[in-house]
Amino acid sequence: MQAVDPELREARRTFYELNNIGYCSRPKHTHSKKKWYQGKKVQDNPEGFERKGQFKKASNMNYCLSFSIRVEDELLRLIAAKSAAENRPEGDITPVEEDVLYKQALATCLEQDEGRTMAGGNVRIGDIILIIDSDTRVPEDCLLLGALEMHESPEVAILQHASGVMQVAHNPFENGSMYLYRK
Repeated sequence: MQAVDPELREARRTFYELNNIGYCSRPKHTHSKKKWYQGKKVQDNPEGFERKGQFKKASNMNYCLSFSIRVEDELLRLIAAKSAAENRPEGDITPVEEDVLYKQALATCLEQDEGRTMAGGNVRIGDIILIIDSDTRVPEDCLLLGALEMHESPEVAILQHASGVMQVAHNPFENGSMYLYRK
């Protein structure tokens, strides 16, 4: 979300809110990649995020999982404080009260990150985690079918679907890639 244009970011945020999808994104990568002959890496974004290694999806997931755990810890702290203040068991917190406390926990964690993390909706860890890059192009129903497959086969822990070249822009470069891929 932080690596895309503001208009696209707002469209995505609206889509996520309308479809009750939680989202979390880390800051842009700190350094620009340079070729070996261009000298040292340039620090484009000193306030950004330094991604260790070459696995972008794992880095994104680890950052967002860490944020989610912090939100969950803050929520548990707020629930315990509310229960103690009202002298009642934590299990008596209603879903409506929990939702209010969750929003407070999310706001607190976002404030602690001082604008580095962008998140909204419910970022708590559920039964299924979908890892999607900002440049991922997939048919609309493929994520739904993958989630259904996970639900119907509880012994499955990870699904990774093989993919080919998908034409999106239909420009000469993409057409050439399709030609070479299909050979």
